[in-house]
Amino acid sequence: MPVVDEAQRHLQGGRRELGLKSLRAGLRWKSWHPLLESQLRTQIGALLYDSGDLDGALVELKHASKRPWESRAFLACAHFKKHNENEMKRAFEDAVKVGEKDGLAWSMYAWCLVACGKKAEATEVLERASKKLPKDERIQNNLELVKEGKKLKVAPYGDRWARFGLEGGAPGLPKAARGFAQRPGFRQRPQKR
Repeated sequence: MPVVDEAQRHLQGGRRELGLKSLRAGLRWKSWHPLLESQLRTQIGALLYDSGDLDGALVELKHASKRPWESRAFLACAHFKKHNENEMKRAFEDAVKVGEKDGLAWSMYAWCLVACGKKAEATEVLERASKKLPKDERIQNNLELVKEGKKLKVAPYGDRWARFGLEGGAPGLPKAARGFAQRPGFRQRPQKR
């Protein structure tokens, strides 16, 4: 769709506001394309969440599509940051229902419950996850860590985990801004030392 392509070009150029504006302009086509509105609201909500506008993200993500589990996870993380535990649990339950085969959804749910001080509920969530994903070692390791009262290991999820910005760093930052070393390209001249 041209609206999404235009928004993508703006976002790749670092013009987030123009990207949001073009996505919102695409909402006028919602009566001609039945599923378009919920998909655009998912993208708008994720962008608002990345920029730190939790109130705007909550409004958009409540009307977003429930099919990609990430939209429900963004909604749950926004509720987590606003300290709305009941709404957070409800949104995470929707997320793990749709994304039951993705260990990140389960681990994120458990991580938020541990951060809220509900280790018993986090253990139950990870036990449910281990029944759904018996071969996922990350879920098994996190289940053992929660039972021992230690922090969950979410680093194996990499950038997918960092996208949600739960551990302090701003979501959506490139690796270089988060402290990862950039590898020089092969066409760059070697630097004099």
